[in-house]
Amino acid sequence: MRSTHILSLVCLTAVLTNGHMTMTEPKPLLDPKNPNTKNGDYDYSAPLSKSGTNFPCKGHHKVMGTPEGAPVATWAAGSKQSFTIGGGASHGGGSCQAAISEDSGGSWRVMQSYVGGCPAAGQSYSFTVPAEAKSGVVLFAWTWFNKVGNREMYMNCASITITGGTGAGLSSYPELFTANIGNGCATAEGSDVLFPNPGRNVINTSDKTGSPTGNCAGGGGSSSGSSDGSGSGSGSGSGSGSGSGSGSGSGSGSGSGSGSGSGSGSGSGSGSGSGSGSGSGSGSGSGSSVDFEIIRFFRYRFFGLWLWLWFGLWLWLWLWL
Repeated sequence: MRSTHILSLVCLTAVLTNGHMTMTEPKPLLDPKNPNTKNGDYDYSAPLSKSGTNFPCKGHHKVMGTPEGAPVATWAAGSKQSFTIGGGASHGGGSCQAAISEDSGGSWRVMQSYVGGCPAAGQSYSFTVPAEAKSGVVLFAWTWFNKVGNREMYMNCASITITGGTGAGLSSYPELFTANIGNGCATAEGSDVLFPNPGRNVINTSDKTGSPTGNCAGGGGSSSGSSDGSGSGSGSGSGSGSGSGSGSGSGSGSGSGSGSGSGSGSGSGSGSGSGSGSGSGSGSGSGSSVDFEIIRFFRYRFFGLWLWLWFGLWLWLWLWL
């Protein structure tokens, strides 16, 4: 009986700690399993903040140039390489991109796009390092937009040394797609996001794609809706005798949860003058991220406490039954 309880506890612990998907190879920056890491991020599988404050790389790119940011692999320009994904909660897969930053995270260029079926636990995804890449230390990034669940963006980054590059740089490659991080661009649940500009290297295995909505870099769709909107209008009138004036205005805007509009009008007459104005605005976006931030706080920060409560319950049963 006791051995059964212990086995059940071990299995439960394994399930609870499996978490979301993460890049396992090459070893990401500040990953506890990265040999260069001193103080690891033990919440590594968490997505980027809804506000985008920790983009890129969950802020881990800041260790570049320090011992913790030392390269973990060497890739030759023009060679075929791969990255591997691990974890347990794939959220129905989705779409991913493999990108490189040659300026320590300031800008990103896409080498390969994967539409559908990404990620899958234990699977490796191949790509070709551009021959135009500059030789030296660069940042490699894997990004993921989940198909099912909360609208999120995941991003892991690794420090890599590039050799044999032509030095031309990757300016001709598309910029990295970003969404669901407070930038006015969002992905739709239930479909694999179809990147507006996936680049020249695309692997599409999806049976249901969907375009992003909002103000998305590189193009994208648009939608109407509201989270909150504001508008203003003004009007004025002047004259002598009897007269009246009126003005009206309207405005619209789109973005991440806000919109604005403005209008003005004027009129004149002989007599008394009056003016009126009206304005309206509408916006589309993801709305407030406060609820999501609170959910993420309890989901990740109190995860250990929840696990220990389970551990205590099983230990009590083991001792008394």
